[in-house]
Amino acid sequence: MDIYTAKIPGGNLTANGHETADGGFRILPGSTMRKDCVKADDKRLADFPGRRAELIENGVVELRGDHYVFLTAHECSPSMAACIVRGNSSNGLDEWKLPDGRTLGDNRRGRTTADRLLDDVADLLDEYDPATAKDTRERILIEKARRDGQPKFRKQLLKAYNSKCAITGNRIEAVLVAAHIDPYKGEETNHISNGLLLSSDWHTLFDRHLITVDPETLCLLTCLELRGSIYESYKDKRITTPAKPSNRPSRKALEQHYQTYLSLHPA
Repeated sequence: MDIYTAKIPGGNLTANGHETADGGFRILPGSTMRKDCVKADDKRLADFPGRRAELIENGVVELRGDHYVFLTAHECSPSMAACIVRGNSSNGLDEWKLPDGRTLGDNRRGRTTADRLLDDVADLLDEYDPATAKDTRERILIEKARRDGQPKFRKQLLKAYNSKCAITGNRIEAVLVAAHIDPYKGEETNHISNGLLLSSDWHTLFDRHLITVDPETLCLLTCLELRGSIYESYKDKRITTPAKPSNRPSRKALEQHYQTYLSLHPA
């Protein structure tokens, strides 16, 4: 696992972290966070001062002199992670670096398409229930397990959704991704009713809980961070679901994702 470092402006402090299996980023305990911050000039990252305040309020970080220290790990997007620790508008793909100087962006550009496809085969017996799923893999094995099984799971979702993104109807297979509704925990979570076929950008938004699906209406919800973007234009649009009932998204899994979204974006 590659450990990246970001330098904190105004001193010799640093923060460390690594990518997560779903493309996010985990800031590691012991990392430092700049005490003060400036407003982001990128609208997509405008809420990072609020995120910092939440970390302070929830005891994730502790003030030590002129900086904060992470007591526990925190997960978000690479750029949000860079903004949080550096206290300014930052591009995570450029700021997170390996000891040899390579950036997170350099590493991502060097990966193959197969490396980015992270899922496994689905169990088609009955509807998936996230409440019964168990974490059957050690975290360090999750990424490998998902890569090894992704083609089978994706193939089943492509068939179930007629090779179309459930949100936009996009038919370009090269950008269609098998997305988990309830996060991957092992083979038990690789159930077809725990999957959605999404374009890669929508997959990222769904994994970050910037969008969700109302389990009652199957209509799309978008958060305030997406206001004014092309993504907001799909708000309240009903997603497309498979014709076969057993292949349709699990209501329980959608409800879990929906409730997490509401907790992160209260009305």
